[in-house]
Amino acid sequence: MASAEWEVQQDIYSVLRNDATVKTLVGDPARVYDHVLQDPTFPYIVIGEAITVDESTFAKFGQEHTVDVDSWSQYRGLSEVKRIMSAIQGALHEATFTLSGFVHGGTVQIFSQALNDPDGLTRHGVQTFKVVTLET
Repeated sequence: MASAEWEVQQDIYSVLRNDATVKTLVGDPARVYDHVLQDPTFPYIVIGEAITVDESTFAKFGQEHTVDVDSWSQYRGLSEVKRIMSAIQGALHEATFTLSGFVHGGTVQIFSQALNDPDGLTRHGVQTFKVVTLET
C-alpha cells in the first residue's frame, strides 16, 4: 500500500502555481514554495506541515491528509493576506487532483486565521485543508 502524501503535495503546488487569481496576487510565476529561501520576495505562499491518517475501510485503502498552507505579506493591514487566502481557498476547493493509483475524494478548508507577526511588519495567513484520497 503506497501513500498519496507526496502526490497530494505536488497537486496542491501545481493548482496554486497555475491559478490565475493566485498569480495576480503573488506574482507570475506564482511564488509558491515548500521551502523558502532567505530574504524572499513578498507576498508568497508556503505549503507547510501535513498530517496523514488512515481512513481505510475493509474494502478499500483510504487516507485523510490535513495540509497547512501559509501566506505571507508585508502589506500594511490584513487585506492583502486575506485576499491571498481567499484565492487559495477558491483554487483548492474546486480543484480536481490527478493522483496515480488513487482517487481524489475532495478538498475542503477546515481552518483559517490571519495574524500579525511579532515583527510588526509581516502578516501571516494560516489555512488548513483536508484532502481525502482513496485507492483505485
